[in-house]
Amino acid sequence: MEGCPRLPMLSFDLKSCVESINLCEKIPSVNNYFSLIKKSGDKYSSECEQINRLRQNVVNASADQVGVQILKKYYCQLRLLRNRFPMLPETECAVRFTWYYL
Repeated sequence: MEGCPRLPMLSFDLKSCVESINLCEKIPSVNNYFSLIKKSGDKYSSECEQINRLRQNVVNASADQVGVQILKKYYCQLRLLRNRFPMLPETECAVRFTWYYL
């Protein structure tokens, strides 16, 4: 995690995501994106499952140091994905998540 930017320690209200999202199914355009760069999206199914498990851990993260580490790891992974895929709003691989205040 050396490449991850340091996060300032701010207090914020917790949010929860009630919908169960499988990122592999949520981003069908990723397979289209892989076909453009001449790769098969099926080769990355285990990595996609790892991201899904990490996301589930984030949704159920505790409010302690371990939970903060899980959140930071997920944040870093999303930043890495954003650098590799056009995931910004209104782009082909954009994914929307709905979070609710607890």
